[in-house]
Amino acid sequence: MQTLLCQVPTGAHGPVRRYEYVQILRESMPAVSAAAGLPALALLVQMLDAATMHEQARSLTGLFDQSPHRRPAIEVDQRTRRDDDPRSALVDAIRIAAGHLIREHAVPVDAVIAELADRTQLTFRRLRLHLLAEHGASSPRLVGHCLTEATVIGDPGAERELIHLIAVGAYLARRGRAATHARIDRAGSRS
Repeated sequence: MQTLLCQVPTGAHGPVRRYEYVQILRESMPAVSAAAGLPALALLVQMLDAATMHEQARSLTGLFDQSPHRRPAIEVDQRTRRDDDPRSALVDAIRIAAGHLIREHAVPVDAVIAELADRTQLTFRRLRLHLLAEHGASSPRLVGHCLTEATVIGDPGAERELIHLIAVGAYLARRGRAATHARIDRAGSRS
């Protein structure tokens, strides 16, 4: 499987090869990821890293890729989904694998985010924000850290995902305050 996935097809490979690659990612990788766990997620991350590296190298800052243009939303949007784009299929596979690991295998959100953390491309920053917005309730410390990080807040390419995470962060803060007030009330009633 690794040998097959390591050769991410580009425009030079032709539409048939790209379509086959996308089909393998969308149809087979969810089951492989469920069985293999974090190593499968790490492999998918490596493949997306390789597939987007050339975009990052061409950007002025070295931190931008074309993900907002080819993938306006990290979550699946049937209206804008391209069935022949390996990079988009890799984003889907990572998002699905990460969510499955967190929900079904009780892998901590922090561990899943750590698999994406060393990558500098915008695609990975957007994926991290999206996954924290979806699963951050189990790691409010990580959400808080992310929301106070200057590079995250000042990243115009990830505004959509940041807005979603801000909403989650506000909810977690309200929930945390309510829990703190309840503990104080319980402690006061015991005295």
